[in-house]
Amino acid sequence: MKHAIMVIGHGENASILQSTINILDSVDIDFFVHWDRKYKMPLLKSNKSSIFIVENPIDVKWGTDSQIKVEKLLFNMVQRNKKQYDYAHLISSVDMPLMTKEYFLNYFKKDMYVGFVSSIDDKLYRRLAWYYPNKFDFKTKAGKVIHKCFEGMNYILRVNRIKENKKFVEKGCNWFSISTKYLDSLCNYDKDYIFEHTFCADEFYVQTILHNYKPSELYDDNKMAARYIDWKRGRPYTFHNCKDDINELRRKLNTRYAFARKIDSADIIDKVFYLDN
Repeated sequence: MKHAIMVIGHGENASILQSTINILDSVDIDFFVHWDRKYKMPLLKSNKSSIFIVENPIDVKWGTDSQIKVEKLLFNMVQRNKKQYDYAHLISSVDMPLMTKEYFLNYFKKDMYVGFVSSIDDKLYRRLAWYYPNKFDFKTKAGKVIHKCFEGMNYILRVNRIKENKKFVEKGCNWFSISTKYLDSLCNYDKDYIFEHTFCADEFYVQTILHNYKPSELYDDNKMAARYIDWKRGRPYTFHNCKDDINELRRKLNTRYAFARKIDSADIIDKVFYLDN
């Protein structure tokens, strides 16, 4: 099996991603990296894996449709590559593997590891239905104010930009692993416009396009995506370089989780995989 790991990266430091590459370094596992244009692309290296870098990266603004544009750049990059991959995985540069290289290469059997939630309330639905500007990072103080202003205007004007497509809208974990046979559907979706000028729509993007494949039996959408993510202790919780977090992650090693999100130090990866001993 050949695997393409697509990485959405940002920041001045890529030490976590480099440690992830070190763990999964294999002729059967390649990395496709988009690094936020606001930052200098760090040097990444491997012994066996190929590393492909998006040459014209996007200036990513949190909460805007730029996050979806990055995903599509990565989808197209994998699809155009001369190598024939069996699986494509989307991770962040601050995620870590929870499988050894050998376990990872033998784990994936299903076509799709995509998380779906059972229902979407009106507040979530408005992330797509309402109009949002895409020039502001909604995590900043100014961005939060602008976000509130636009919500008020959308409410007053009763904006609903996707009324005709509401029945197709699905949501779930925005990180996933899929058979590459679905990349054509993701790259050539004919209703991409519904994700433009949206808010945090990356949690709807893949699920909406692949809505026909939503399973009848649902459970935790992060587990469905083979991701270990804790939304109870944080938004999500960031695992730290401490004994309790290291032991917790060690207990999940080589189980049902391909990656954990998210960590604050590359040292965590070394300790979870006992590389510091």
